[in-house]
Amino acid sequence: MSMRKNGVNREIRPIEGGICAPKGFRANGVLCGVSIGNDLALIVADERYPIACIRSDNAFVTPCGNLLSQRSKDGKARAVFFNTGIANVCVTGGERFASETRLSLAREIGCEASDVLLFSAGEVCGSFPLDKIKEKITPLVCGLTDGESGNVAAKEGVCLGRAVSFAYAFELGDFSCKIGGIASVAPRLSGGVNASLVALTTDVNITPELLEKAFDSAYKDTFGLLGRRDSPFDGAVIFSSQKAGNCKISVADGEYKKFSDALFKVCEKIAKRLAVGEGERLIEFCVCGARSKQLSRALAKSLADCFAVKRDFKENPHLSELLSALGAARLPIEIKRAQIRLSSDSGELLIMEEGAALPYNLSQCKKILASSEIFVRIDFGQGNFSSCSWARV
Repeated sequence: MSMRKNGVNREIRPIEGGICAPKGFRANGVLCGVSIGNDLALIVADERYPIACIRSDNAFVTPCGNLLSQRSKDGKARAVFFNTGIANVCVTGGERFASETRLSLAREIGCEASDVLLFSAGEVCGSFPLDKIKEKITPLVCGLTDGESGNVAAKEGVCLGRAVSFAYAFELGDFSCKIGGIASVAPRLSGGVNASLVALTTDVNITPELLEKAFDSAYKDTFGLLGRRDSPFDGAVIFSSQKAGNCKISVADGEYKKFSDALFKVCEKIAKRLAVGEGERLIEFCVCGARSKQLSRALAKSLADCFAVKRDFKENPHLSELLSALGAARLPIEIKRAQIRLSSDSGELLIMEEGAALPYNLSQCKKILASSEIFVRIDFGQGNFSSCSWARV
């Protein structure tokens, strides 16, 4: 019987299972002893699956990040390991520590060392608890499970301060596909985040090259815009078990777009959840009408990273701070056609038109800004590219 070509993509919907929701993955987390909760996490695939990863661009990237470039050239791997208590950064012998950790994990799992990816984050203190970590590798591997307990334990092991686990399902033609994962950020007092770790799994049948293409774009437009400079700890990874049964996505056609759109929607939902803590309010900056995607991303990120802008939007927006943040980015933009609009579930307010500030009703403005979600839309009217960033107010 021939397989039907993947059909129209429906909306993503939440499901149970977290990182283990797609078939083919097990997870676990344990306490190493250098922090209060679990500080080690491991996600293992049943066999070598396509994988895509993103490492930090920071000059002080961890030795674990450097090892990511040494993974198998066919774009496949077996396991991803996280330690989040003490970071392997600026540590004498850090490269050796990373290599020994990877070798120990590979022996216990039963795979090649190049099939194990490492991510390290946490406190930078000049020492690294290699012996403690190696002692926990056996129980970490032995406790792997595809159930909810594995997802919960791994979530705690990846946590940098605020973490979520999640899973969503969507359709490609007759086939139900899943994306699960764990994501964590270290919140910053100014409203942004200091670092982020993201681990995703999916069962969509797709080539390693296109998996990487879709993930790179989704990450840059979501987690990459959470309002902070790149941290040495930043890292993200996605596995594909290819068990959904859909026709293999091997070219960047309409089928690829359906998957990449679903992946982006999942990443966007989770990035927004990570941007705010419980009881905090969310502000979304949408920069549109830019000449390029790189420009819209840079401008959106500069707004989410500016403490003065977020401070002002608590009660009364001052255009001076907003324009200062945009101008300080020193990017090729023009303000003469710009339109700026505030909105929430309490209404909408235009505060700039054709580059000119407009008078507005202060009481209406305060009503809009009192909502749990605030939206700031800046349209430069110079192109077709847009990006959104998020932060807490």
